[in-house]
Amino acid sequence: MTTLRPLVLILFATITATGPGCTAASSEGKDLHSSSQAEPTGEATQALTGVQKICSAVSPDNWRDTIEVGDGWTNIACRGWAQSVGAPTWQVGCFFDGGFSWGAASGGLPNPNCGWTLACTPCPTGGCVTPPHTCPPPDNR
Repeated sequence: MTTLRPLVLILFATITATGPGCTAASSEGKDLHSSSQAEPTGEATQALTGVQKICSAVSPDNWRDTIEVGDGWTNIACRGWAQSVGAPTWQVGCFFDGGFSWGAASGGLPNPNCGWTLACTPCPTGGCVTPPHTCPPPDNR
């Protein structure tokens, strides 16, 4: 049995302040400049902890775009987002402390899993299928 551990992810961003009289400080806390003419910058840090559910839009051999998503997201929601950004394929996954897992392309569940489920897609002819299966073609008799 796999034990899930919390994840700590540190994100850094540079922020530019444009107001007059702003002061920028170095990471050591020293005043770099204090002028109404200067464009000071600073750093912001955010830590994400715990298990993170991720959805990836994939254009094979071209590009990938991955976003963190809420617990309520399903494979179908991930597929919809991937299609909305022009990707023919999607992939769901998880970030853990010290690791990650991906499901198979187009709807496979990751192992270990962080809460992804196989949601069923309604078929025009009735019934529904779970990814990566597709609906049967209509009977054109």
